[in-house]
Amino acid sequence: GNQLADKVAVVFNRSEVVGRPLAAMLANDGATVYSIDVTGMLEYKKGRVHGTIKVNETALSQDEALRSADIVIAGVPVKSFSVDAAKLKPGCLALNFAPHSNFSEGVEDKCTFVPAIGKVTIAMLERNLIRLQTSWANDNTTTTGAALDSAGSSAEGSVHVGVRLVLEKR
Repeated sequence: GNQLADKVAVVFNRSEVVGRPLAAMLANDGATVYSIDVTGMLEYKKGRVHGTIKVNETALSQDEALRSADIVIAGVPVKSFSVDAAKLKPGCLALNFAPHSNFSEGVEDKCTFVPAIGKVTIAMLERNLIRLQTSWANDNTTTTGAALDSAGSSAEGSVHVGVRLVLEKR
């Protein structure tokens, strides 16, 4: 889809469980996503081929990314980590999915703030994961088209990561 075309998102956390897939999903929906972790910042964009994501290093600073972000998602599991509300774009969506707040005081006054995801959200994610695994395991006609090419640099020096998992039932 293109629901997030012309939108900018910042995701703090590049874990394989939440941060990286979330950045890929947002980019697949058309957003430019800046994924930030302790090693730095990467830019995720929708690839030219349907279902692929283009991942590049970026020279943009974290502060510049935050000033342009329509969506800021934080899930850093360190109590001392905090996104400074003063650096956020007024009116952005700030979503916290860490066990404690990753946003400083004043975020509620500047942004639409979602302070936590709830137990129902977590339960629904787990249910969907179990359904996916069960469907995948029980269906002999399921084909997967996962293309993960860690060495696939293009002429522009970017890495195309096919974050696509196609499940087709025949």
